[in-house]
Amino acid sequence: MPEINHCLITGVVTQIGPLRRTPAGIPRCRLWIEHRSRQLENGHPVEIKARLGVQLVGDQWVELIRQLQPGDQVRAEGF
Repeated sequence: MPEINHCLITGVVTQIGPLRRTPAGIPRCRLWIEHRSRQLENGHPVEIKARLGVQLVGDQWVELIRQLQPGDQVRAEGF
């Protein structure tokens, strides 16, 4: 079976770190996303809570990083 390394989650931005650059000059920023939902498990509702650290790396994210605010709803997808 092939391995899969893919994640898709929605949530709220709770914390945004500073925009920094790697030694090679590549922009990067760490932010935290909090997800809350109710899911059915074996026919019973379960409250799901998760907090994920997300690393945005590359020039394509600089403008988004500058616009993000804590409390913003986001959809994060990646590996």
